[in-house]
Amino acid sequence: MRRLIAPFKFLIWLAAGFFLLRNTEQKENEPTVHSKRSKALKKQVRKVKELKEFQRKFRHGEE
Repeated sequence: MRRLIAPFKFLIWLAAGFFLLRNTEQKENEPTVHSKRSKALKKQVRKVKELKEFQRKFRHGEE
């Protein structure tokens, strides 16, 4: 009986490994929440810097 079940167990493990690998490959290509958050944060920081630069110029009468 074990001789009949053993190949099927192997095939099941093989299929599970294949699907897990495929899922991790797909997830690596997608942008993660962390990278999206850091991009948004960088964008906000850049806007604040631009605003401060504009305020500084406005106070000193430039432009």
